[in-house]
Amino acid sequence: MAIVSIVFSIIIAVLFLKITKNIYNAATIFCGYWGILVFLNYLSLDGMHKPSELTYSYIFLGIFGFTIGCILALLRTKRINVKVRKGEPNYFLLKIACVIIIAYCLYRISLIVVFLTQGYSWGEIRLMHGIAGDSGEGTLKGGTFSQILHDWCVAPLLYLLAPTLVIDLFIGKREKQFSIMAIVAMILYSVSTVSRAIWSFLILYAICVMIICKGKYQLPKKVKKWIRRIPIFIVILFLIIVFITQQRSADSEANIILNMYAYLAGGISLMDIYLQSPISNMCTYGFFSMYGFVQPIFFVLNYLHILDYPQAILDTIQIKDALEVYIPISDHITMNAYSTLFYNFYLDFRIVGIFIGSMIFGLICMKMYRNFKQRQDFKSLAIYLILVQFIIFSMARIYTSLTTRALTFIWILFMFRNSLDGGLNISGEKRGE
Repeated sequence: MAIVSIVFSIIIAVLFLKITKNIYNAATIFCGYWGILVFLNYLSLDGMHKPSELTYSYIFLGIFGFTIGCILALLRTKRINVKVRKGEPNYFLLKIACVIIIAYCLYRISLIVVFLTQGYSWGEIRLMHGIAGDSGEGTLKGGTFSQILHDWCVAPLLYLLAPTLVIDLFIGKREKQFSIMAIVAMILYSVSTVSRAIWSFLILYAICVMIICKGKYQLPKKVKKWIRRIPIFIVILFLIIVFITQQRSADSEANIILNMYAYLAGGISLMDIYLQSPISNMCTYGFFSMYGFVQPIFFVLNYLHILDYPQAILDTIQIKDALEVYIPISDHITMNAYSTLFYNFYLDFRIVGIFIGSMIFGLICMKMYRNFKQRQDFKSLAIYLILVQFIIFSMARIYTSLTTRALTFIWILFMFRNSLDGGLNISGEKRGE
């Protein structure tokens, strides 16, 4: 089934490329990407754990479901009135968000300084980022309410700043004050969490903007000049990621290529291992995939003693904790957390969940792609870039299972406003869609 999945993915990717005449459409990205992931996993380099045919069959079912969702999005899309509902950033609110993030991160950095003086390494401090008790003693996240501030506000806003900054910098208005504050916020957040994720997201968004704009739109000369700077921007961000990687792990420098292979291919092997574990006997009835959205609601209801956590939520928490355990998947690779979005869907509703979950995800991604193509505004592009990020990191999980990622879509509702031009320096396509 691995070969079938690879061939099917390539065919679908090419087919949608022909239909849309754009390589960055959701179906081409997802199917082409998963074709590569399955191929890399099938190679089993470094003696990586070989998944069963059943696991590969589940992956094929998920890719097929995503394809059906994309087809439905193309069939159901109606032409919208491009003169209305064009969203551009509300820079005032975004600057307030930057201030909140910066203040929180400075507090966290003050804790890190204390830990460093006590002899802790950056790698050990990084592990503290995932711990939060009621007292907060000996942790980096602090107590329960400190974690709430991070998970519900700081992190979701930070992950919204990333695509907003890239779009504004290269094809937007280049609002200087916002750009400076956003960059400072990202640097401080990266230090305070010992995380490289935000920089990889910026690289992804920059590549997407470059691909979207190349040869497609009428761009002012200044915008074209900024687009040509994207490769330099990407190189700088990549060097930042390498530096953070070296600080987090003493042996990461020697194994960086092997680690990159594991990040891409290891999730499939972990999925196969998890399918044979006791946690796969649980059923979360959709709460796993939607945990990022529903967790704040049930937390408040439970805290106010209105409603206890339903069993599906408790099972989801137990599964998420189990997925954090490090598991050897090859002679030199030990991984945790990764399980692929298909496993998340499997936990929700078993085989049916894989198909339905993937189909809904495909429907949403392709619909947002079509929205941007028709509106050509800042907000639609920002939403689509975030969904592309979800696609690229789908080898790990469906990101709506994380509050820090899911609530980004809630904050989007407040951080954009309507305008006539949508806040983008593009005037139309040079050739048809």
